[in-house]
Amino acid sequence: MQRLRVVVSRLRAALGPLADVIGRTPAGYQATVSATDLLAAEAAAQRLHTARRAGDYAAVAAAARAALALWRGHALADLRTIPFAAAEGERLDDWRLSLTVAGLEANLELGAAGEVVTELTGLVARHPLHEPLSCLLALALYRTGRQADALERLARLRRALSDELGVDPSPDTSALELRILDHDPALRASALPVAATIEPPAANPGADPAGAEASESATEPRPWPAPVVVPMTSFVGRGREFATLTTRLAEPGLTTVVGVAGSGKSRLAAELARSIGQSGRPVVLVELAPLGRAEDVLPAVAAALEAGGLASDGSIDPNGPLPGIIAALDSSADRARTLLVLDNAEHVLHSVAELVTAASEFSVLVTSQQPLGVPGESVYPLGPLDRSVGVALFIERAGLHGLVTATERDELVAICAAVDWLPLGIELAAGLTRTLTISQLAQRIDDRVRLLVGGARGAAGGRHTSLRVALDWSHELLAARERAVLRRLGVFAGGCTLEAAEAVVPVGDLEQGDVAPALADLVNRNLVTVQTDGATRRFMLLETVRDYALARLTEAHEVEELRAGHLRWCLNLARTIGAPDDFAAAESVAAVFAEWPNILAALERAPGTARATDGLRLAVEIHVPWLARAWFREAQRHYAALTAAADIAAHELAQALSHYGFHTLMTGDLEAAAVQLAKAGELAAPLDDPELAQTVRYYQGIVDIERCKLPEAVARLREGERLAVRDTQGSSFADALGTALLYSGDPAEALAAYTRSTKVDAAHEDEHGLSAD
Repeated sequence: MQRLRVVVSRLRAALGPLADVIGRTPAGYQATVSATDLLAAEAAAQRLHTARRAGDYAAVAAAARAALALWRGHALADLRTIPFAAAEGERLDDWRLSLTVAGLEANLELGAAGEVVTELTGLVARHPLHEPLSCLLALALYRTGRQADALERLARLRRALSDELGVDPSPDTSALELRILDHDPALRASALPVAATIEPPAANPGADPAGAEASESATEPRPWPAPVVVPMTSFVGRGREFATLTTRLAEPGLTTVVGVAGSGKSRLAAELARSIGQSGRPVVLVELAPLGRAEDVLPAVAAALEAGGLASDGSIDPNGPLPGIIAALDSSADRARTLLVLDNAEHVLHSVAELVTAASEFSVLVTSQQPLGVPGESVYPLGPLDRSVGVALFIERAGLHGLVTATERDELVAICAAVDWLPLGIELAAGLTRTLTISQLAQRIDDRVRLLVGGARGAAGGRHTSLRVALDWSHELLAARERAVLRRLGVFAGGCTLEAAEAVVPVGDLEQGDVAPALADLVNRNLVTVQTDGATRRFMLLETVRDYALARLTEAHEVEELRAGHLRWCLNLARTIGAPDDFAAAESVAAVFAEWPNILAALERAPGTARATDGLRLAVEIHVPWLARAWFREAQRHYAALTAAADIAAHELAQALSHYGFHTLMTGDLEAAAVQLAKAGELAAPLDDPELAQTVRYYQGIVDIERCKLPEAVARLREGERLAVRDTQGSSFADALGTALLYSGDPAEALAAYTRSTKVDAAHEDEHGLSAD
């Protein structure tokens, strides 16, 4: 200790006027110093990530410059001989490279391909195995007209990975190579507008990051932080509609955009939401298409409000969410500014009408194939594209800029007219130019798609019949591999990642390695869309295309096999996410609910089939996420359907029934909960599983307290505390026992039970347990 004091004294003398940063506490010496340059860099990085989610490339580039300006060479270069500093220095250098890549990527999207090629070339030379850097350089070379150099760059990367590491490039790299080969129009720089922002001044390493943050917050307008995901392709046409609706949505009221399937309602709504969000208004966009039931609408809106920061987790009552939704919408400083967007409402009209009627004081945009029919509704019909816009959309999607002759332009008019000038039909037809010339397309489209102009829209074939013939034609021009991938993607609800597709789609002769190239081709043909949210890319089917894919899946007699694979993927996903911490972290719960449309579809399709057993296992795996979101009735609904249908081992059924009973208890149906837990107890009794038996016993004790069967509760909980397999479990029983004893009129014994519980919680520093005691 004396030597430590001497060292500290010398350190203070060396620090001179800054000696006060070394202080003494009861626990020892501490340094009250902060790395202001590091904090400022982290703040700039946070601005970068927010801008990237919003698609604001100018703000991304500015934030990257601000962060990188704080480096003065290799991080901690003079301390690298110290082990901890060496590790931290390497981490900071890696972070610096990531920020550099983000800044270059943003500048590339802003049209500065020529400017970034030189810097990227040097970085790739220093980091030859860094795939994102090589891909970025290849993209920059392609955008400067150097396709051959771009492909050579990726070929060099492939050879380096094989020679040095013995691995192949990632699926994203392979997909980029295919897209460059195909001259994918989406590889051109983004044509989407970005929010007007004021570039923050270069950070001062000695400045107070809090002050910098305060200065930034004064800049108006700031984009709404919740990202609105839009497709990666450019937004062509609809300028008049966009301007008119922007004006309408500036005031409170309900606006419903109506139009036939494929008219571009969803894309227009997404672009409006993005543009308005970038002006600083709170925007919440809810996709209704994946919802299978009208009663799912309000929970979906509540979840979107929580994700957008307008409502805190758990603040909206899941058993009666409408008042909480209105309160969350009303929480904005200027409630008239909040915009709620409900996309694809035609199949849940009643629930949407109920919501918008209650939200009449807010600005609401709905897209649907028919009006809601509520008072105060302003209906905006979305018709076909103008002739010039339709031709421009075809040329852009087909990548034919500057390559169309006068004769071909006349043929394009005929092609667009054959698909009713509907955006979806035009995009599908443009995708066929990868296979046919414009002349060949025009010659063949007349007979095959003429039905689109007639009365097929009202036929009994479904709400997307108007484009069935176009889809038939697109399907016939696909290779067998692409046909198989397209129809099997229909099993996903709400889209999927590449990894999910690779886990589910390969069946029979189709191998995992076939999926990425097939997806690249389907994206090229506009049959699959790509949505990017941060580092995650999801492959989506428009509802039109998904209906068609499912019909083809049925014709191929693959429905059951694909649904079984889809359910297994959902089950493995839930197990993987929950394995590290049993969903103790909010991020784990959020990761599960990010795939909720797929999980919900798997659960609802399992009862009454051979998949019911795996369906029940999936329900058990997401027991904790349901608890975290207080989705007790949703859980109860699925357990009710699956426990009666599953052919499962006694151990698993007992566990499922115990969870079922607890969720039923939380809904207030005490008698039903008691019955379910009694069944679980009977199944658990002969099993050698103390943990399961204790779980059932604890739930039964809680139900006994709620049913005022206090003697039974006290006896059951005393037994549970005595048989506890660990002290924390005993603490839970002791806490519940204290409540039962208190209600029984024995405060002294109750205090003793609470004290036992508190001691264990304190020993384990369990703040949640202490707050409950």
